Amino acid sequence: MELYNEEIIDLLDPYNKGARVFKIFEDAAGGISVAGATIKPLAGPQEALNCLQQGALARTTASTQMNEQSSRSHALFTILIRRQRVMTAEQCGNADGDTETLTSKFHFVDLAGSERLKRTGATGERAREGISINCGLLALGNVISALGDKTKKVSHVPYRDSKLTRLLQDSLGGNSQTIMIACVSPSDRDFMETLNTLKYANRARNIKNKVQINQDQSSRTISLLRREIANLQLEILEYKQGKRSIDADGNIAISDVSLENEMLSQDNKRLQQRVKAMQETINALTEKNAALQAQQTISALNGKSSAASGDGADPSTNDSSLISTAGDNESAMQELIVGYISEIEKLKAKLIESEQMFQQFKKAKNSQSKLGMKPYPFIEDNPETMINLLKHEMEKERETLMSRSLPGLENESSSLEQNSDSDSDTESDDKAEVLRAEMFDVNSDIELKVRLIEQLEDSQQRMQIMRQQYEKQFNLMKEKISNTERERDEVLATIGNGGLGAMNNKGQNSTNESAIKRVKDDYERKLNEMRRQLNHFQATNKEHLRLQRNMQVQDAKIKTLRGELAELKQVKTRLMKKIQEESNRHKEMESKKTREIAQLRKETRKHKNMIKSLQAQGAAKDQVLKRKTEEVFNLRKSQRGVMSLKAAGRVQNTASISNTLQSTKRYKTRWEELQRTIMRAARSRQAILELEIELDRVMQERDMLCRDLNNLRQRTKDNAESTLHDLVSEEDTLIANMNYLHDTIAELQKSIIQIEDGKDLSSEHAMLHTLMDNIGTVDEAKFMLQRVCSVTIGHVCEAGVAQSKLRERDALLSELQRDTSVQEQLLQYILTRAPATSTSETSFSSAQSANSYVSQSQLNLLENGEPQPSSSMSQYRLPHVVDSTTRSPSPSNSNTNL
Repeated sequence: MELYNEEIIDLLDPYNKGARVFKIFEDAAGGISVAGATIKPLAGPQEALNCLQQGALARTTASTQMNEQSSRSHALFTILIRRQRVMTAEQCGNADGDTETLTSKFHFVDLAGSERLKRTGATGERAREGISINCGLLALGNVISALGDKTKKVSHVPYRDSKLTRLLQDSLGGNSQTIMIACVSPSDRDFMETLNTLKYANRARNIKNKVQINQDQSSRTISLLRREIANLQLEILEYKQGKRSIDADGNIAISDVSLENEMLSQDNKRLQQRVKAMQETINALTEKNAALQAQQTISALNGKSSAASGDGADPSTNDSSLISTAGDNESAMQELIVGYISEIEKLKAKLIESEQMFQQFKKAKNSQSKLGMKPYPFIEDNPETMINLLKHEMEKERETLMSRSLPGLENESSSLEQNSDSDSDTESDDKAEVLRAEMFDVNSDIELKVRLIEQLEDSQQRMQIMRQQYEKQFNLMKEKISNTERERDEVLATIGNGGLGAMNNKGQNSTNESAIKRVKDDYERKLNEMRRQLNHFQATNKEHLRLQRNMQVQDAKIKTLRGELAELKQVKTRLMKKIQEESNRHKEMESKKTREIAQLRKETRKHKNMIKSLQAQGAAKDQVLKRKTEEVFNLRKSQRGVMSLKAAGRVQNTASISNTLQSTKRYKTRWEELQRTIMRAARSRQAILELEIELDRVMQERDMLCRDLNNLRQRTKDNAESTLHDLVSEEDTLIANMNYLHDTIAELQKSIIQIEDGKDLSSEHAMLHTLMDNIGTVDEAKFMLQRVCSVTIGHVCEAGVAQSKLRERDALLSELQRDTSVQEQLLQYILTRAPATSTSETSFSSAQSANSYVSQSQLNLLENGEPQPSSSMSQYRLPHVVDSTTRSPSPSNSNTNL
């Protein structure tokens, strides 16, 4: 079921949602039940989970600014368990046993988280739901405080303040145990909600209840009566058997016959155990004897067969002896089998006898347990020992689980955005710009020379490869020419020799001469072609020599360029060192100024707090002076009334007048003490509220810095290396500001915790309750009420005046912000539209004019005592001052998330 706007809704019956009105009633045993709620029988854990899922789907949810699916009600999932277990014979005194009934109830409660309307932005129906949720949590917190009060001063526990506490009445303060699981947020933005939630859960740890077993009263009474009947029957049986007797004095005594009978029974048990041991020995000897007989028979058979095989004189005799031996073997085996069967039968008989003896011993043991005697005195009660040991282990595990602390809060460190416009910063920025420009020129020269050296080296390598190829081809062509000439000479010589040998043959002279001429022409043509190629290679070689001379010139140029490159790298190293030194010095100055700004802001905050406390003291003194003036006026008026009564003869006696004056003086003293206590508590609460407002403001600034840092990192990825150093330095500045904001947030959180946990705040609240409880008369209550009304009217008037001034300042602040946005757009336009040559001068002059404009506006506002614009324009170096008095803190409740 769920509790939505203090109405009970059955989630297991979603079709009739809101159609029925459920009533809460209390039974005779103190249990709380809801009449008409749906109850489903369950057979296992899976069915319970299905019911839980069905109810969760039907639960009322809505969307807020903090949660898209926010639960708008408190949900209860109740499991009723009824267990029937069989009691042992010792517990119920009956051999058949009996059953007992145990009941238990589990309340699984999902409390909706407390809500601040300022953060959730809820309106209309959502706002009413949040108010109802907070009311239920407040009532539950009051009940937990009353139950967990260690002093036990609270006699009444307000269960009926809410339906939630009424439903959980028997689970909080009855025969139950309560476990609260607090769900908190790790974000420091939800610091106050986390702190209040932990305090809420810590109060629930103080609840101490005594838990008892929920056993059915009838089954418990029946078991007690049966146990008593069994004991009485046992006593009657002992009287009948003569174990117990009554002497002349009426005392109960045990007879000698029973003692003798017990001694004889013990002797009988010992003898039976001895007989059993002897029987086991006899069985072992019988088995051993049977084994020996089997071995003897086998050996005899083997001996006969060997003797028969050793006699082989007459074949007919051998055949007859083999037949007789086979017959003897068969008869021996038959006798051996019969012996084994008889032995098995004997053993079976002994086994049956042993089982019967075991049954008798078992019955004797049961009878002894009924008589309340232990069958064996040396056996301990091991089950109870084991149960106690398991209980001890479970208790240790439960303490371990309960001792686990809730997740702690992680104190993050944060820092505040700095704004410094000194001349030293300007000079350091100018130096950094000059160094960066020099570095850019050096980098450009280095890149140019590196590219030139690479080109020269590539051309040199190409020339070297070409030279090697030409030399290789030139040598190859020379070899070809020499080989061709040598081949030509050999062919001509061969032909010549053939011609001399054939001179006698005149018919063939003309043929040989034509062949020689043809061969000679072929070789001449080949030689001419090769000479032409050789000439071409020689020309190419000359060109290569010329190029080689040029390459030597390029080598000299490469050496020169490498020397210049080394010098440029040295210059670059020196410039990098200078830039690093300037950057370190700038960072040190920034950190120093950040610390100074932080110190100044702390001092400013202290001065503001001191001023506010002095103003509060002045207001308190004015109120006291006003009251004294009123009292003097009232006293004079009363004196004039007394004088008039005295003149009329109706003067009261002196004692009543003095009593009235004493009562008035006592009322006045108590009122002054009460007012001082209220003012101290209000100042403490105001200090906490101011710290919370400052914490919210710092968190908003941290969010802005996070967005700027993310944008800067995106720009760092997209931009070129020339502007990378500027972006890195700007990123370091933002990270330093973030660290300062983290430190400030941690300090504010620590201050809030110190004030919340301080003794002054708790003592002031305790004193306030004590003073209110000490009001004992109606006249004193009327006096206090009149004073409270007058003070309240005064504070309401002051608050109205402050609200009107605040509205006026908000209007002026919005107007100033509009002017600032116009100036910002003008700066952006000038920076984007100005020419490249005069960009820096124009932007500087425009920024200077904008600064002068805004500064004049702020000076006018300062003269009029009005607020100044926020620090959203700090990146353009526009001066800004944030006045904490211009912020309108909205009242917020201390809420919890459960």
